[in-house]
Amino acid sequence: MNSPIVIAGATGGMGAAIALEQLSLGRSVIALGRSAEKLDRLQALADENGRYTQMGELHKCQVEITDPEACRDVAADIIARHGSLGGYVHAAGIGHCGPLMQTSDANWTEAFEIKINAAARMIRLLMPGFDGTPAASIVLIGGVFAKEPNGLFAINSTLNAAIAGFGKSLSGALRDKGIRVNVLHPGATRTAQWSQLATDASRLLGITADEVTNATAAQLIGNKLLEPGEVASAVSFLLAPANRSMTGTLMVLDGGETKAI
Repeated sequence: MNSPIVIAGATGGMGAAIALEQLSLGRSVIALGRSAEKLDRLQALADENGRYTQMGELHKCQVEITDPEACRDVAADIIARHGSLGGYVHAAGIGHCGPLMQTSDANWTEAFEIKINAAARMIRLLMPGFDGTPAASIVLIGGVFAKEPNGLFAINSTLNAAIAGFGKSLSGALRDKGIRVNVLHPGATRTAQWSQLATDASRLLGITADEVTNATAAQLIGNKLLEPGEVASAVSFLLAPANRSMTGTLMVLDGGETKAI
């Protein structure tokens, strides 16, 4: 359990919750993020939580994960410093609200680079750290639009399906190495990204952002959006070495929102 978990997108709403959950379990976390300020904020939260419970060690890495050279440098440094790695969580991603005709090439390229290409790049670069690590685990964060695409979210629907396909194919490729790969599809989660998506959707639908949120929450159990901590708990389950036979799984955590089987 001492091999660290690398988390990309560790300063976002879900990523930070995942990092703090792993730290609370006593695992070391290597947090990748674009913003030094947000990484420092994560450190402050970890320090605050450490007043009440024994925490793992947090290692902060400021990096632009769409920059191949920067990623190579960071990955090499991680492996040189830590050797074996316990897992990798790709929680990086940006939300985009809009039907196809309201998207641009730049929108598609940016979203693909962060969610798909960066995930593939970091896993390739970190692979030497997984080799020989018992029960190493990779978790990719997708979204429920992979199960039920939504025309109002053309980019998110496409990329969530893509990350599911990537995870499923990767699980087979790494099975003989003993490296597990699973994909988690969360539903609407109360984060800053959701707030922005609700605002963008409200402009397209001609209602308020609160009405968008309330209408979405009404489709979830308890009439509430997911909390980031719920996503973090599901990731902990997927990372846990005890679940050594769970690989190639596409787990949906959506409060009953999707109707697909």
